[in-house]
Amino acid sequence: ILATAAKAPAQPLQIASIDVAFVATPDQVARLPLPGRDPFYLLYTLPGVQENGRAPAAIYGEPLSIMDITYEGVSATEGLFRGSSTTLSLHTDEVGEAAVASSPIYGCGCAQASFTAPSGGRALHGSAYWFGTPAGVTAQYFADSSRNAPATTRLDQLGATFGGPLIKDKLSFFFNYESAIDHSTVTRIGATSIGPLTSSDPLMREVLNLIPSDPSGQYRGSQTNGGTANIGLARLDYLLSARHALGLTFANRGGSADDPSDSPVFGAHPALTSHVSSRLVAAYWRWSKTPRLTNELHAGASYLGIDYRNSLRAQFGFIATLEDPNVSVSQPMAGMDPQGSAERRASFEDIVTRVTDKYSWQAGFRAQQYQLGSYGFNNGPLDSLSVPRYIVSNVAQGVITEADQRFNILSPTSGYSAGSTARGKLSATMASAYFQVTRRLWRSLTITAGLRYDFFIPATQETGAAIIPILSGQTLTGRAGDSVYNKQMKFAYASDGHAFYRPDLNNLSGYAGVAWKPSAK
Repeated sequence: ILATAAKAPAQPLQIASIDVAFVATPDQVARLPLPGRDPFYLLYTLPGVQENGRAPAAIYGEPLSIMDITYEGVSATEGLFRGSSTTLSLHTDEVGEAAVASSPIYGCGCAQASFTAPSGGRALHGSAYWFGTPAGVTAQYFADSSRNAPATTRLDQLGATFGGPLIKDKLSFFFNYESAIDHSTVTRIGATSIGPLTSSDPLMREVLNLIPSDPSGQYRGSQTNGGTANIGLARLDYLLSARHALGLTFANRGGSADDPSDSPVFGAHPALTSHVSSRLVAAYWRWSKTPRLTNELHAGASYLGIDYRNSLRAQFGFIATLEDPNVSVSQPMAGMDPQGSAERRASFEDIVTRVTDKYSWQAGFRAQQYQLGSYGFNNGPLDSLSVPRYIVSNVAQGVITEADQRFNILSPTSGYSAGSTARGKLSATMASAYFQVTRRLWRSLTITAGLRYDFFIPATQETGAAIIPILSGQTLTGRAGDSVYNKQMKFAYASDGHAFYRPDLNNLSGYAGVAWKPSAK
């Protein structure tokens, strides 16, 4: 269902470089039937983008893991798109244009997928929409059908857009809000008892209450596999003069999702859920000194916070592993330990482009700062680094035959700390400068050459808890005599004196390319 008023002409800002020949237009964004209204699928419509057998998408064979995804010129690979295991993608109404580039000379020095936000346009326009996937219309996975464990998909996405001029031919705005509600379910199958289980131990009885009984000895139940998400986007564009344009974009996303695969099979709701908060702010300034000479500056920052929460860890504060030979049931407390991360990126890029009939050149500078704070660690579904683990050999009497507690190192002076949560805070900075020239020799033949320099400040672990080997003065050849195979190798905490790696100033790289069109028409 879509209601639209006064459709304004789209005026997206193309921030990609002169090397980008493949762009998904605003009309494609609006009209293509993309699965789940996920703009990431736009990339598959562009030449050179395909699955490479190991990654969901690749640009000329280069996978997402080593390429960069930008939104409004700001690196936001995991914060806003499908670049991670959690579904954090924006939807089509937050994207005005998509492009891919394969030149390694500019930007991050790797393949790039670039997305821009819609602009306000010259006329007031707006829309309200609802996208729904009712239960029973989606195909089943073969693995689910073969086990007679059907899954249902039921999704609702509701939203609205509004944009237009605030000051005629000067200032325009665009606003979007969207909410997604996923009611999907999966069928969980496991072993259970034929009758209610009991124990003389009160804590054991609480654990046994998690296990429903069935006369068949087999558990089969439906478990939620959905979640909620809320997305907001605001953009302002200001045309200061015929030569100067300014813009500001803010995007925010929050939500939660069920995680049945990392939870026990029992219960209508999984014990593990993921909670996401993502924000991005980006600004640009474009100065067109002449129609053929342009300077474009982008600056911004993005944040992504992900928390995996386990309701059983919060409820019990321990893990009970049932290994009673007389009780054959699926483990009721299996699940991933609570963990999470907070990722921050800040970037600045300035690009100068000159275009003529026969040649074009581009020069730029890019700096990016990256921080990753993390806590927790997944050591398996029946293990934990933060709570004790008990092996129960007799359920009826609550007999524990083994107990263990993991330890963590919190700082260089903490020693081994029992039941503590592992934490990390990595930080890294990169700066790059590059120049590229493209010359069209004939109508059918074009050559490109460029030079790039990168400087990487060595990554640091700000908690001081990282332990690394001391390899000073060692020559590594990969043979058994090397120090990496030495049982007496010395280790030390990472610090200024023992960094993860030494600064490397030899990061100069060249680029050359030839494009030939058999037909010059």
